Amino acid sequence: MMLMTDLDRNTRTLIVCFAVALLALIPLRFVEVGQMMVQEQKQVLGERVVVEPRTDCLSVEEADVLVRGVTQSLVSGEYENEDVNRILKIVEEIEANICR
Repeated sequence: MMLMTDLDRNTRTLIVCFAVALLALIPLRFVEVGQMMVQEQKQVLGERVVVEPRTDCLSVEEADVLVRGVTQSLVSGEYENEDVNRILKIVEEIEANICR
């Protein structure tokens, strides 16, 4: 049977600590990415952010009506590539103004 030296113990401890740190930090990164997708603001993990309600935003129903009106011309099938890009940009702006 082989006896462990101090170097062997230190190496084993270092490897175990590194593995435990990875197992703890990877889920925290997923939490951080999830928070970044929900909120457009940059923030520190664990920091609490209070979002003030916007007064110039649209309800989901209002946004649906606007999007339907803008995309109505796409249903006819007579459109150019530039028209589609312009309409998609308008739809993105409408979606950005939805109250969250």
